[in-house]
Amino acid sequence: MIDGCFVFAVACSVMGICGAANALSSVPHHFADSRVVVDDWTFVPIYYEDADEAKIVDGLFAYADEATRTGNNLSAVWYDKQASGWYASSWETVDLQEAIKSVSIEENIQNGLWEDFIGSPFQGVPENPKGFSGGVLVGDPVEAAVITAPDPEPLVDFLVTVGYAAADIPVIGNQACNQQAILEDLALRATGDIAAGDDSITYIPSDLCARGPTGPKPPKPPRPGNAPPWSPPGTVPTAPAWTPGGWPTTGTPPVPAWSCRTVIVGGGARNCICSRHQRWGRWETRNGIFGPVIRWHEIVENETCADPARTTPCPPAGGPPDAAIGCTSSYSG
Repeated sequence: MIDGCFVFAVACSVMGICGAANALSSVPHHFADSRVVVDDWTFVPIYYEDADEAKIVDGLFAYADEATRTGNNLSAVWYDKQASGWYASSWETVDLQEAIKSVSIEENIQNGLWEDFIGSPFQGVPENPKGFSGGVLVGDPVEAAVITAPDPEPLVDFLVTVGYAAADIPVIGNQACNQQAILEDLALRATGDIAAGDDSITYIPSDLCARGPTGPKPPKPPRPGNAPPWSPPGTVPTAPAWTPGGWPTTGTPPVPAWSCRTVIVGGGARNCICSRHQRWGRWETRNGIFGPVIRWHEIVENETCADPARTTPCPPAGGPPDAAIGCTSSYSG
């Protein structure tokens, strides 16, 4: 029962989850009160509030029943949702409260999780999280053997049994299992629980990959009447397989408008900032571990161009920016 990586090495691409470095969050986060317990692992949602005060789950902190750990077994895994998917990290420490303090610092978590445990919170400087891949830490000598095994579960179970630094977490490493979808389902369930004020514990006695209804996936509903236009019309590439910057120049949908502004920085200099945005949309329909999933996905692509030390007038409010201005692209959703 393991977890893999899909970006940083060819071998990881078959597994589905990445181990990656994480930047400290400037956005306040919170541990949710709800839990999902699978075998001897507990998944705690991590969420933040957006500008509309909606609570968005973008993290899962999973910890093992300490009675099932032995030797150097990894006791916690942190799943962090980034723009291109879910990334996994863990810690060498066997002190679970140290891992909790570490993820609390990384995610700027405003409330504690100490009520789940006996004892006092960790008081020192915690270990930084490390990439987690295939049930072991990234760079571990057995990582390649685990993530390339046709059925890696028995190997990881053995490593855990002998006290190795491994985690048999039930986000299954089976190559036929969509781990990204499982984590999305857990986050989606948690988002609904938080919105409803439900702080219950959901117990799942089997592997997550084995759950979910069978049969054809749900049909796609009609495109929402208030949905933004597609670009190109009718299609939306799925990150990270698409490259930002496919801005339409003519026709339908309408060409995204530039918005330019001037910021006086002193000494007669100006910072000229121009930006534009385009929106994409698509339906996701599939069978999830808690039932059918029907969700509308919207991606907002942004292009920002800036000239931070200009002495001549900036472009007009409606743009476009000068060709010499440096531009960057980003997307969210």
